[in-house]
Amino acid sequence: MLQLGKINEAEYEAALAEDIQSSLKPGQKEIGGISSYFNDYIKVQVIETLMDELGYSREEAERELYTGGLRIYSTMDLELQKELEDVYNNFTEVLLNPENIKGPALITWRLNNEGNNYG
Repeated sequence: MLQLGKINEAEYEAALAEDIQSSLKPGQKEIGGISSYFNDYIKVQVIETLMDELGYSREEAERELYTGGLRIYSTMDLELQKELEDVYNNFTEVLLNPENIKGPALITWRLNNEGNNYG
């Protein structure tokens, strides 16, 4: 910018002295803990679309996803998702506390051949 005349020498020196590493906040907009499966699904869809529609290689598509400045809009309702995840995280409390059950509940605790519960 100095060479192009966009800034003067004093601005150039001030910019060189700036500690940009301490001011960077990577992932600041990321909502931690909520919707990781949904976000992963969207990332996979974006990569596959870039490959199928625009002919990108997987590496090019991943680079474009993470560093290409894409803005991706989704249909997720964050408030509803948070409520659902709170219920899921407190499943046993909600399930085993009779005051939390507002209607009939039928639950079976059957195990499959691997010893996992199924409905």
